Amino acid sequence: DVPQDPIPQPYSARLYMTPTNGEMVRLFASLGLRAVRRAFDKLVYTEQWAVAYRFGASTEFPHAAIYRFKYLVPPSGSIWADPFPVSIGGKYFVFFEDLILSTGRATISVIELRKDGTRGALITALKRPYHLSYPFIFDWQGAKYMVPETGANNAVELYRCTSFPDEWEKEATLLEANDPCDATLFEHAGKWWMFVNIAAPNVSVNWEELHLYSADAPIGPWIPHAQNPVKSDVRNARPAGHLFRHEGQLMRPAQDCSRRYGYATVLNRIDTLTMHEFREEPVARILPEWDSKVVGTHTLNSVDGLTVIDCILKRRRFFA
Repeated sequence: DVPQDPIPQPYSARLYMTPTNGEMVRLFASLGLRAVRRAFDKLVYTEQWAVAYRFGASTEFPHAAIYRFKYLVPPSGSIWADPFPVSIGGKYFVFFEDLILSTGRATISVIELRKDGTRGALITALKRPYHLSYPFIFDWQGAKYMVPETGANNAVELYRCTSFPDEWEKEATLLEANDPCDATLFEHAGKWWMFVNIAAPNVSVNWEELHLYSADAPIGPWIPHAQNPVKSDVRNARPAGHLFRHEGQLMRPAQDCSRRYGYATVLNRIDTLTMHEFREEPVARILPEWDSKVVGTHTLNSVDGLTVIDCILKRRRFFA
């Protein structure tokens, strides 16, 4: 006899049943209370992106170090985000997005950090006639290169450092696309790989569509992956810093924007990375819970014992 499929039974769980009047009252009361809380927070508090850092080599998993950070808080009316550290000549520098809110357009700034707690002057490293952020920096053929986010120009651009830390010349346009965000390069298995979010048509935010490209050298040409977009998930798609290895496993930080933009950082373990296949699994999350003033974090980078992140600080508007 040919086996027959079982007769489907009607689903009667609470999810698909009409809510009672009491349940509706409780729901609206909860929504009303949430709205009141949000209105109160907007009245009393303001939010500001800041950079935080920690010196000290550690055998801990990278996210464990966040609980001993020192803050770099920008002036009022500005935000500092997307920090990328560089170690050179025994000195430490951090490049980051520097946005004056009244202008609506950010530049890339750099500051020297010292282990004794002092720091150098704030310097503008790169300025363009369009918004810049996420200053991804890497070494190649004896030179330093930067791939800042230039999605406002609908391109991924490559800059070469001619005098460190504040002179950079455009080397090439690596990719043209619809608002490409947070391009992150990595060399693996004889290839260079680019992880980048690209905005889907008619979508107002660019938080979930991760695309992958490969090339023989960072200068390109860049070939799109066969599975693009390789991930569509607002919880852990958009890049959040350099890839790194932990206990032999390749890890990729990503943003979790499920609750809000920049809510948390997810560490994904890459299991397969080839020209035709890509698989990764989330293995850890960095939540904004180490300080009552922190309500978001979305970038993680480390170099030579210096770990940097960014975070959204909740600050009182009055009597701060």
